[in-house]
Amino acid sequence: DQRLLPRISEGEVRMLMVKDALFQIIHKKPVEGGFSAVGGINIPTFFKPDAPEYADLKAKFIDHDIPLLMDALDLGDQPLPLIWTGDFIPADGPTPGSTVYIVGEFNCSCVGCSNFGAGCGPGKELADVSDENYLEGMRLTKLIGEKAIEALEEIKAKSAAAAAVAALAVPAEEASAWAAPAEEVPVDEAAPAAPAEEAPAAEATAEEASPARGGGKHYYSNT
Repeated sequence: DQRLLPRISEGEVRMLMVKDALFQIIHKKPVEGGFSAVGGINIPTFFKPDAPEYADLKAKFIDHDIPLLMDALDLGDQPLPLIWTGDFIPADGPTPGSTVYIVGEFNCSCVGCSNFGAGCGPGKELADVSDENYLEGMRLTKLIGEKAIEALEEIKAKSAAAAAVAALAVPAEEASAWAAPAEEVPVDEAAPAAPAEEAPAAEATAEEASPARGGGKHYYSNT
């Protein structure tokens, strides 16, 4: 169970992520009289990724924690979701007046494009979205598309690398066959050598065999 963090009444800080890129920081404050900003009933304030108010939180979460969290969840070899959030609740730090942020949830199943919110619901349409929010929403969806292509390229590269390694690997049965010594044939089972074929004796006349007589032929044995 997660302990109660009373300062949740001050609001939550949402890191809106597109794969490994921080797109936006959103401070969600509860409406007047509310205790929590969860559930869509909140007053959002949008900050750029490099907002100085959250520089320390960004450095710790983006640059340090995410790889450790993926390994801790046994997901170190998996891609990050295309769109997801890390939601943080403020808490008192170790020194008086300091603030630390405790992660409340990681959300990758129902993340919306807040800038298009005015166009959602019965009787609503995209024309109800202000030009400013429309441009910001399109910037988000464009980044999602770029990161989707990037993720596909990473998957293709990993598949190609795995195929190359597999092609170079020698199957175990082949390796053992190469390493096995040649089978020796017992001496008593060896086939007897075939006798050399004897060449027929040449029957030369004394006249043909004697080179001194001139014009005679020379016969050379094949054995």
